[in-house]
Amino acid sequence: MALPRDRALLVKAARLYYEQELSQDEVAAQIGVSRSNVSRMLTDARSQGIVQIRIVEHALRDPGLESRIRELLPIKNVRVARSLNTLNELATVGSLAGEAVTERLRPNSTIAVSWGSTLQAVVNGLEPDITPGIKLVPLVGGMTALSTGINGDDLIRHMAEKLGATYSTVLAPVVVSSPESRDAFISEPSVSKVLDEAANADMALVGIGSRHGSSTMDLLTEAGLSNDTFNQLTSQMAGDVAAQLYDVTGKNINHGWSNRIIGLSLDQIRRIPFVIGVASGANKALGVIGAIRAGLISEVIISSSCAMAIVRYLDSEQGLKAS
Repeated sequence: MALPRDRALLVKAARLYYEQELSQDEVAAQIGVSRSNVSRMLTDARSQGIVQIRIVEHALRDPGLESRIRELLPIKNVRVARSLNTLNELATVGSLAGEAVTERLRPNSTIAVSWGSTLQAVVNGLEPDITPGIKLVPLVGGMTALSTGINGDDLIRHMAEKLGATYSTVLAPVVVSSPESRDAFISEPSVSKVLDEAANADMALVGIGSRHGSSTMDLLTEAGLSNDTFNQLTSQMAGDVAAQLYDVTGKNINHGWSNRIIGLSLDQIRRIPFVIGVASGANKALGVIGAIRAGLISEVIISSSCAMAIVRYLDSEQGLKAS
């Protein structure tokens, strides 16, 4: 049996067996021990918590709705959280999204994160999982009108604690009064460096907003828009990702808004290799549709009420086209 001082060897054996999928004979040859020793080492690795095996309960997912969403929208990776009632759907979405994040964690990678109540549920649903070299960075500036729990800085800090990760913050608001103010913030090295890291992230985790969502309405209210501009934006928008607005076709909506945002553009988000988008509630349906059509999302994780609202809208849309 491997002694406690051989923990590094246990880690190496576990990585070879579970991550590289070598046989026990192959692991034995690599580390220079017998096959029976490898078996005991893998048992020790589990008992010491080096290896943690979880059984994922897919009763929390609705495969029928997942299949229907894939038929209607150009996206392959879909998870629909089946919840007993509206009171626990946010937590169920958070749990499924937490699993998705954990599955895709890779050593020495950077994860860009937005903000919102759904993302807070994701962080709450994350199981502690220490992966070496993980760094978290924000996609967008801070949101002073949001409650502390869903503000990006606090959310990233909490997420970093669960993942044993390092993190950065953007010391700037999400929306400023003018393009000139935005340019001044962006020119600051402390801001531009973090946004560059976000633009070059390996993965992103984003909440999907809607014109009926509280965080999005807080965002628009904080911006001090004129009544005309506010009405234009809210009448045309389907949703937002990281404060960038788009319509139900996925087209960016500006009206002088985007050049006041301190954060990544939709094009920059689109270039991140893998983006997980999360949303809960029927009112997020148009926001999800627009985000997928815009090519912003690699995997979408939504509540069953959101999925059903998406299906109803798209079925209706197809019916109108057919007529």
